[in-house]
Amino acid sequence: MPEIEQICHQIVDFDEFSIGSYIAERDVLRRLYATGKAAYSSGYVGEESEHDTEFPAKNSASASVIDSRQPLVISPESLEELEGHPQSAQTYKTGIRTFMTVALVSDDKVVGTLQLRSSKPNAYTQLDIDVVSRIASQISGALAISLASEQILLQATALDSADDAVVITSFDGKIIWGNDALAKHTGWPLDQLIGLYPNIWSSDDPAEEEIEADLQANIRVGEGWKGEHLNKRKDGTEFYEQLTVTPVRDQNGDVTHFVGIKRDITERIRSEEQKQRVAQIESENRELQQIASARNEFLSTVSHELRTPLTAVSAFADLLFNSRSENLTERQRDHIEVVRRSSSHLASLIDDLLDISQADSGRMFLRKSEFEVSALVAELVESNSVLISDKNQKITLDDRSTGEKIYADRTRVIQILSNLIVNASKYSDDGDSILMTAETDDENIVFRITDYGTGVSQADQELMFNAFYRGKNDQDSGEDGSGLGLAVVRALVDLHDG
Repeated sequence: MPEIEQICHQIVDFDEFSIGSYIAERDVLRRLYATGKAAYSSGYVGEESEHDTEFPAKNSASASVIDSRQPLVISPESLEELEGHPQSAQTYKTGIRTFMTVALVSDDKVVGTLQLRSSKPNAYTQLDIDVVSRIASQISGALAISLASEQILLQATALDSADDAVVITSFDGKIIWGNDALAKHTGWPLDQLIGLYPNIWSSDDPAEEEIEADLQANIRVGEGWKGEHLNKRKDGTEFYEQLTVTPVRDQNGDVTHFVGIKRDITERIRSEEQKQRVAQIESENRELQQIASARNEFLSTVSHELRTPLTAVSAFADLLFNSRSENLTERQRDHIEVVRRSSSHLASLIDDLLDISQADSGRMFLRKSEFEVSALVAELVESNSVLISDKNQKITLDDRSTGEKIYADRTRVIQILSNLIVNASKYSDDGDSILMTAETDDENIVFRITDYGTGVSQADQELMFNAFYRGKNDQDSGEDGSGLGLAVVRALVDLHDG
């Protein structure tokens, strides 16, 4: 640009010289080069700028040049004539009295202005205007190319520094350029990507085939595409991305290239999937809680409704059985005994149902007290020996508690151990022995019930304490059972923090 100034100086006399670019999108002028006093107001000679180097075009008296594209010479006699044009008014205050402005036009677009300023009034003739106009027409193309190159450099820098991956392909789909984020995004070095096709990133997931087909169909007819899909990096790891494909057209409207902008959205997708899973689990949990609550309410209601008539049946059966009346035959007394045993069994079942219901709803409470272990286990052996005598079985006690005492619900501990003894008896052969052991382990008391029955499979061991569960051996044995006994045992042990 100093060369342009020098050429103008050889032909036309002036005190100040400036060239500015015009940015039509924002209707502003930007000084590119200036000498004389104007240089100080633009900051090009290292001085503090008094005015912005970029300012609205309307602030200059030469704004009409941009609209008319015709040279303009003005020689105002006072500041009042420059009212509304603060940029020119400021220059007038420095002693400038004549302004010549010529539009720089390239490809039928105003790309800038060239301005000469003189301290002399009416300094320029028509010949001066014609000469400067010819110079302007010769430099317009060079300025346009320079500005375009600058713009391209800025855009390229912006693309290279962008967080989103950008890829440019030819019309047939070959990769011809990518920014640094593309390499990071895909795991492919840029020099290895050039000449390849974007399908190197395609996922092997069959669910992506429909999305890929839609993308390719749009590209084949020269249309853009936007959506989310699954891709894979060079190392094979998969990631979700948001892709926008835009066609680039030439002056004839024909597609020459495609630009793709890719954003990794894996974290967002995974977060959304996690939220959906959590919401689904919470919904299922609420449903299960409702079912459990309804079941517990049902069990509690049924148990209470059964207990009242059962108590009456059991009481009358006991009364008849213990009666010394000679009106009952032996067969009738046997029938009453069956009623008594069935009533007892049903009462036990109702008790288990109530215990399970209360445990599940958190309404089961303990009445703890301190008691001696040895006395408890001796009592258990005595009371349960009668129950298992029908099978000629016996209970052997190995008490190693040595006078230890525990703080627990004595009635519930008896219920726990009695359930285990009855269970051991049920699945042991006639005449078998059942071993009951009580011993200390650090600060705890450990009770063990050992039998020599059919045993429990590993699979059943994991489920045997669930309510209503009966294992395969249990079903094959033909023994009656509700599947509640061990569930009650577990609930009571958990309440004791055992």
